[in-house]
Amino acid sequence: MSATLDLTAPVGAEDHVRGVSGGHQLVVYGDFECPYTAAAMRDIGRLLEEGTAFEVVFRHFPLRGIHPHAQIAAEGAEAAARQDRFWEMHDLLFRNQLRLEPDDLRRFAERLGLDLARFDADLAVRPSGIGSSGMYRVGSRAAWTGRPASSSTGAATRDHATRPPSAMCFRRIRTCRARR
Repeated sequence: MSATLDLTAPVGAEDHVRGVSGGHQLVVYGDFECPYTAAAMRDIGRLLEEGTAFEVVFRHFPLRGIHPHAQIAAEGAEAAARQDRFWEMHDLLFRNQLRLEPDDLRRFAERLGLDLARFDADLAVRPSGIGSSGMYRVGSRAAWTGRPASSSTGAATRDHATRPPSAMCFRRIRTCRARR
C-alpha cells in the first residue's frame, strides 16, 4: 500500500544537499536510527558514486516513539553542519546506528576533527528545526508511520517496509539517467 502527498516545501538554504545540481532531485525524509533509511541512503550513495546526475536532499524526520536516539542523532548532525561537516556526520551516524548515545556523537565529532567545544555548545542548544519544522508537520499530517519517506518532483511516497519507499524514486532517477 502506498500513499502520495504533495510536498510544497521548496528546497532552501537550510536543507542539506549533495550530488549534481541542475538535474533530478530526490528529497529524503529520514531518521538516523531507522534501518530502512540507512538502506535507502546506501543505495542513494551508490547511485551518486556511479555518477548518476541528481541531487539528494536529506531532511530530518525522527520517529522518536520507536527510535529513542533519532532526535539526538539529528541534533548531532546539525551541530556538525554548523562546522560544514553535515554529510560526513550523516554517513558516520548511518554506519553506526547502534551507537547513537551523546558520548558516541562526541567521539564521531572528534573523529571528524570538529572543534569539540563548539560541537558540545551547539549540541547543548538543541538545534532548531528538528521535529518542529514545517516538513515535520507535513509528514505528521500525512500520518507517515515509517521511514524513509521520499519525494521526487513534488510527490512523496510512503510504502510498507517490504518495499523501501524510495524504490520508486530510484527507478525514476535510473530512467532519467538512461534517457541522457
